[in-house]
Amino acid sequence: MTRALVGAVIGVGHMGGLHATKLDARAGVRVRRIDPVRGYEDSLRGIDFAIVAVPTRSHAEVAAPLLERGIPVLVEKPLAATASEAQALAAHPHCFCGHIERFNPAVRAMSVRMEAPVQFIQSERIAPPLSRGTDVDVLRDLMVHDLDLVGWLLDGAIVDVKANGLAVRNDGFDIAHARIETGTGGVATLTASRVARRSVRTMRAVTERAYWNLNLREGRVERVRWADGQLEGEQIDVPEGDALDAEHDALLAAVRGESDFPVTGQHALRALRMAEAVQDDIERRL
Repeated sequence: MTRALVGAVIGVGHMGGLHATKLDARAGVRVRRIDPVRGYEDSLRGIDFAIVAVPTRSHAEVAAPLLERGIPVLVEKPLAATASEAQALAAHPHCFCGHIERFNPAVRAMSVRMEAPVQFIQSERIAPPLSRGTDVDVLRDLMVHDLDLVGWLLDGAIVDVKANGLAVRNDGFDIAHARIETGTGGVATLTASRVARRSVRTMRAVTERAYWNLNLREGRVERVRWADGQLEGEQIDVPEGDALDAEHDALLAAVRGESDFPVTGQHALRALRMAEAVQDDIERRL
């Protein structure tokens, strides 16, 4: 019989609680819930993996010692408070990041059916203010999800960023809009806001063959084969499933050495650098 994997979930807030509850329900996994405020070094003995779900400003402080000991670590997004901190974490091959939209059933349903590279992305990500934390700005809280998808789906290095933003409730930006262009001609326009009454998570992607319309919140995908003369969209089957469960599947497979985790520290570093480029352009225009 394969022995149970022992994991530590460090952080007892909303995301830490979700991780621990879901992992507790799995056979072959034992979870230790750790509140870092109370000290926890003894609780880390003999663990096979860790999930870091503390506030962003503490990601590097908590994750670095574990990574240096060779322990696979999944860090909640964003990987760190700054790109320089993230770079140090991303140097470890067993550093992973919880960019959960990669595991969204709608995104996965689109990615396995795409017949050509994505050339254009448009996303809108909006959340009510009381549903979000304020330890990071909207770029690192919400837009970073879509920046990760842009880095994954659009070909080529980023060559131009134009952005605008506004601070409403906090010192950091609460509303932001960015236009990003790659060296191969790919374009992404992203909007993120946490000043709203309702939640919206949508993405549109265009290839040379088709137009894709994704409702990431409701798990719906529509495809229009415009290159074939279609004008009406067709609904794409989206398999049932939970993104966090899928993320845990991938994490545990990586810990067991069965497959690579899809979102590496380098991927997360790329998204954070893009967020900093957006921030720099917003501040240049103020």
